[in-house]
Amino acid sequence: MRSPPTLLALLVCACVCAAQDAPPRQDVPPGLVVLRVKWERQLDAARDAGRSPYDASRDASDPDALNNPGGLRTASTNPFPPYVYQYSVEVRNDGAKKIRWLSWEYVLSDPAGKKELGRHEFVSPEKIEPAKKKTLRGRTRSTPARLVTAAGLAKGKRQTYDERVEFRCVAYDDGTWWHRASLTESDCVAAEKRGK
Repeated sequence: MRSPPTLLALLVCACVCAAQDAPPRQDVPPGLVVLRVKWERQLDAARDAGRSPYDASRDASDPDALNNPGGLRTASTNPFPPYVYQYSVEVRNDGAKKIRWLSWEYVLSDPAGKKELGRHEFVSPEKIEPAKKKTLRGRTRSTPARLVTAAGLAKGKRQTYDERVEFRCVAYDDGTWWHRASLTESDCVAAEKRGK
């Protein structure tokens, strides 16, 4: 007969071995492959269309100031063109299920210290068939990040950040879900409502 400490040691060993056999849940949707990520700054044509031209050579002291088609510059006049930032990720669905929509985050980090510098969340109501590619896009007026590090500047103008996409929720056509381990299905339902 074995002593209680020996039995306890065997039980602990069995539990540790069983825990090692169970694969950890990954925070990546099964079968969803990221092919390319990028962001770019674009002129917001809709907002820019409403702007009238401003002749900077004329001001209130100019006797012909009233003929300035853009009007006089005031404190509320913004002389800079309106920009938006478009974030995109090209994905391929290598899974067996058709994707109905996704919630994702575009994350920018410092290339040296890996500290997160910016995060932008989007919901894409894109249907993606198995074995098909799709480019998901999100737009915001927010700049990619408020900080740029010295290590980022050393990489070059277009490579100031390490960029990646993290998926939050994926809804499939058969009514099933995948979501990040830190989220619940109700978080995904809320994201779907925001995306509509």
